[in-house]
Amino acid sequence: MARIWRWLGASLIIIIGLVWLIRQPPSLALQAAQARLAGNWHQATRLYQQLNQTQPSVPNQLALTELYLTRGEWQAADYQLIEVFRQPLKPEQHQQAWQLYGWAGLQRGDQAAVQATIRTFDSNLWSHLLRAELAFRVGDLISATNHLNQAQALSQPWQNWAWLRSAELALPNDPSLAQQFLAQIQPQTNGPRLANPWQWQQRIQRMQQLVPQDPTQRMLGVASLWSEQGLWQAADLLLSQIPASDQMASFAANQRALLYWSAGDSATALELIATAQEQWPNVATLPRTQAKIAASSQQLDLALAALQQAVNLEPASSENYLVAATISLSQGDFNGTAAAYNQAIATGPMSGTLSLEAANFYINTPLRRCSSGLQYARQALNTPVDELARRVVATTALQCSLAAEAEYMISPLYQTSPDDPQLAYLYAVSRWQQAKPDAQILLEKAADRAIQTPWLQQIEQYLN
Repeated sequence: MARIWRWLGASLIIIIGLVWLIRQPPSLALQAAQARLAGNWHQATRLYQQLNQTQPSVPNQLALTELYLTRGEWQAADYQLIEVFRQPLKPEQHQQAWQLYGWAGLQRGDQAAVQATIRTFDSNLWSHLLRAELAFRVGDLISATNHLNQAQALSQPWQNWAWLRSAELALPNDPSLAQQFLAQIQPQTNGPRLANPWQWQQRIQRMQQLVPQDPTQRMLGVASLWSEQGLWQAADLLLSQIPASDQMASFAANQRALLYWSAGDSATALELIATAQEQWPNVATLPRTQAKIAASSQQLDLALAALQQAVNLEPASSENYLVAATISLSQGDFNGTAAAYNQAIATGPMSGTLSLEAANFYINTPLRRCSSGLQYARQALNTPVDELARRVVATTALQCSLAAEAEYMISPLYQTSPDDPQLAYLYAVSRWQQAKPDAQILLEKAADRAIQTPWLQQIEQYLN
């Protein structure tokens, strides 16, 4: 009998212990790993930060570094790697750390970090990916192609990036090969995200849409993609390959000038425009661009002469008033700028584009953001640029404490495309400003969707 009671007592203790274990919350390490696996980047980063404070280890530090890279926090990744390199590393950890170090350095523009990584890997497959990226940044597309050809059998996610870059290079001249590269891209299951997933898909879709286009349209499309990524020298090289006899050649020449202007080289931009005007003296877009660039570099006489040339070529164009607005703004003449925008809207077609131009003037200068800026942006609603207008109205409305209007503007777009980083940000903040009960959850979701975008830091300010 005593044995039975002892057995029952021991069983009861075991059962109580099991119940206690079951009821315990998951460990911090398990929570962090689960959040990372689920793509909850904001939560995972916070959990791994806590984990490294209480249980520092190389695997935990490397995981946090990957999260920093995924979120686009390149400097934070660099600081974390300094801690990693201070510890003894296994061969695979050493390679992973150097890969992350090189990629973070590339994004920060740290040539020394990139070159140190290349020297460490020497002729390793992965070093060719870094060399290809460096070649893209100086417009050396031949070297980029050669290095990508040698970067075979890379591990993920680096292989996906190599396929994407190879597709971009092939698309202008060999769309079939570009499609083959795109078909090789696989869903990512581990490792750092090298780009925002939504923006990644947008790039792929744009390339797929370019496949059936003619060679010139494909060149222009890829040049636009590279320009948006800051690869302006690669874009310039591609635009320079469009033959002068092509019907889009003057447009390409104009775009080349704009690339140099955006890179801060106004002198070369003006030289390119002058050369283009000699070839196409009757294209009014060229003197209009010349006027804008000249005004930005305070060459008022050249700007006014170029504007007059554009007026002579196309006297009824509303674009001339937009150039006049740019010149007035460069001289600090806000009244003249406003008058020019009003004339442009009164003269031009009801496309909404001109209204947005005027709206941006008022929004981005110390004038009447919450009155005139919103007024002009609202005029662009229900026009061919309705979606862009809704984004502008919502962004401005939030700045003007009009959260209800911002939510009304953005809600239809958000319901259709909830993974769009900007839409997720605007919708979450509009709900937060109205103290809606789901605001915190929406902000956390927006933070996960806004990785490697300008909106992430603003979302984090609300969450913190």
